[in-house]
Amino acid sequence: MNPDRPIYKKLLQSYLLFAVIAIVFTIAGASLILSAITKGGANSLLPTRIIGVNGSIQNKDTLLRMDGWIEELNDEHRVMAVTGQKRTAKQHYTEDDLLALVGSSNADKDYSVFYESKAGRHYLIYVPNAMNIVYSSEGTMISPNTNYLIILFLFGAALIVEAFFFSRYIYRKIQFPLKELTDAAVRTGAGARDANLDFQAEGEFITLRNATNDMIRTIAEQEEENKRLVDAQRRLVLELSHDFQTPIATISACASALEDDVVEDDRKKEYYRIIQAKADRVSSLTDDMLTLLKMEDSEYNPVFVRMDVCEFMRRLTSEYYSDIELAHLDPVIEIPEDPLYINADEKLLRRAVSNLLSNAIKYNRTGHQIKVEVRPNLMRRVEIRICDDGDPINPDTAKVMFDAFARDDTARKTTGGTGLGLTIASEITEHHGGTISYQYENGWNVMEITIFLLL
Repeated sequence: MNPDRPIYKKLLQSYLLFAVIAIVFTIAGASLILSAITKGGANSLLPTRIIGVNGSIQNKDTLLRMDGWIEELNDEHRVMAVTGQKRTAKQHYTEDDLLALVGSSNADKDYSVFYESKAGRHYLIYVPNAMNIVYSSEGTMISPNTNYLIILFLFGAALIVEAFFFSRYIYRKIQFPLKELTDAAVRTGAGARDANLDFQAEGEFITLRNATNDMIRTIAEQEEENKRLVDAQRRLVLELSHDFQTPIATISACASALEDDVVEDDRKKEYYRIIQAKADRVSSLTDDMLTLLKMEDSEYNPVFVRMDVCEFMRRLTSEYYSDIELAHLDPVIEIPEDPLYINADEKLLRRAVSNLLSNAIKYNRTGHQIKVEVRPNLMRRVEIRICDDGDPINPDTAKVMFDAFARDDTARKTTGGTGLGLTIASEITEHHGGTISYQYENGWNVMEITIFLLL
C-alpha cells in the first residue's frame, strides 16, 4: 500500500464501487423477479403469442397468473366466453368502445387491452400493467415504463450520493484521530515527551489513544530512570576512585615508611596493623562491588531452596550477640517458634540481613536496643524487621539510603563501611521477589524485608 495515498480516496473508491455493484445487483434482481413471475419471460404476454393463427387460445398461463383474462367476442362484439377471471362488468362493446380501449395509451391504466382477430374469431386480451410493460398499438413490447427507469436512475444516484457523504463522514471520523496520533508519534520521535492525546473518538481509536499516552509516559519514565542510573554510575565511579584511593594511599605511605626505616621499632606493629586494616577495607570494598555487579547482572540466577526463615534468623542473630554487647546494646528477639517457609538463596539472604544488622549496631549511637522481628502478615508474606531505637534517619537521607554510597547521615554520623550495604540488601531482596523499606515507627528505626511465604 502507498503510505502517501489519502485514506479518503480509498474510502470513496470503495463506496463508489459498492454503489455500482448495488445497482447491478438491483437490476439483476429485478430481472430475476420478472422472470420468476412470468415463468418464461414477458414475451409470453404478447397478444400474437397468446392467440394462434388458427384462432385458438394458447400461452395463456402467464397472463392468467398475472390476473389478466381473454374475452371472445361475436360479430356484434358481445362477450361470448371468458378465459380467466373477468374484472370488468361490460358485456357488449361498440366500435367506439373498442377504439377507446385499444387505440389509446395504456401506460396510466390498470390493464393494456389488445384486439386480435384470427380465423373468424375475435378476442379482447386484458394484460395487467403491474409489470410496467408498455406495448405498441400493434401489440409488440416497447420498453419498461418510464417511471421504472426514473426510479432506477434515482435509486442509483441516491446510492452514489450516499456513498460520497458516508465516505466523507467516515473519513472525518478516521482522519482526525489518525492526524493526532501521527503528530504525537512525530513529536515523540523528535524528542518531545509532553504529548498528551485527549481527542474524542470511538472504538479502537480510544484504545490506541490511551496506549499511545501510556507509551509516551513509559518512554519518559524510562529515560528519566536511565538518566538516574547513568548519574548513579558516574557517581559510583567517583566514589570508588575515592574509596580505593584513600586506603591504598595509606598502605603505600606506611610501606614506604617501613622500607625507609623511619619508623621506630616500638611503632612498627602499629604500622602493620594500619596496613592490615586498610587492606581489609579494600578487600571488603572489592567484595561488595563484585556482589553488587553480580546482583545487577540480568543473567544471574540465585539458588533458591525451601527454608524455615524463623530458624534461619535465630541462627543468624546469635552470631551478632557479641557485636551487640560490645556496642553496649540490648538484644530484643521476637521470632515465632513455629516454622515459616520461604524460597530463598540462603547465602544471599544472609548477606542482606547481615548488612541490616551491622548497620543497626554501627549507627545506633544514642539508643540502647537492637530488635529482631519475624512475623507473617495478612498478604501471605513474611516480614523480617531489623530495628534500633537510635535517632531517626533524616528524611532526605531516607529517600536515597538504598542508593550506592549513601551514608554519613548527620543524625547518625559514623565512619567506615563501604556505603554499599543497603544497596546490596535491596538488590538481593528484589531477586527474591520481595521489597525492602525504611520507616520510623513508635520510636524505632525499622528496616523491613518482605518476602512471599510458601503454603
